[in-house]
Amino acid sequence: AGAWYSPTGHLLYTDRAGGLFAAGLDLKTLALTSGAVPVIDGVDPNSLALSSSGTLVYTVGGSTERTTALVWVTRDGRSTPVDSTWRGNFQYPSLSPDGQALTVSVVDGATHLWIRRADGTRQKLTQDGTFNWRASWFPDGRSIAFVSNSRGSDNRDETDIYRMPIDGSATPTLLFHHRY
Repeated sequence: AGAWYSPTGHLLYTDRAGGLFAAGLDLKTLALTSGAVPVIDGVDPNSLALSSSGTLVYTVGGSTERTTALVWVTRDGRSTPVDSTWRGNFQYPSLSPDGQALTVSVVDGATHLWIRRADGTRQKLTQDGTFNWRASWFPDGRSIAFVSNSRGSDNRDETDIYRMPIDGSATPTLLFHHRY
């Protein structure tokens, strides 16, 4: 369902049935160097992000469950909740370039983007549309790009791509208008 390169030399991927797997990967040849092994059971296949330092954040409980928790996992396997007071139907977490914040889509009727900063504050970033997801940070860490249907369609295929500053100082700017 998703794939990430780990600085340990592994291709990490999620299975649609739930779970995280790892296989050795040679970056020069883009060839697998080992078979896949299970790493973590129960990982929601749409809810995992990997930082450049190798730290994971993911949702457990499967994509069909309504209430889940985000968890930080270090390379040595230690895990801690991102925020023990924050539960929801989380999807598509994305870590900031400096690792000090994360964005995540929260499904609660509509799907909106939220940011959680290292100081523990949380802020809803999107107000319009019913689908706002798949945030991706710009390298400077000051804005994100994301997919949204804020122009009014309830069809998940009729979405556009927007850019938005993470401090809330401006409304989203259209980057790409999807046309049929």
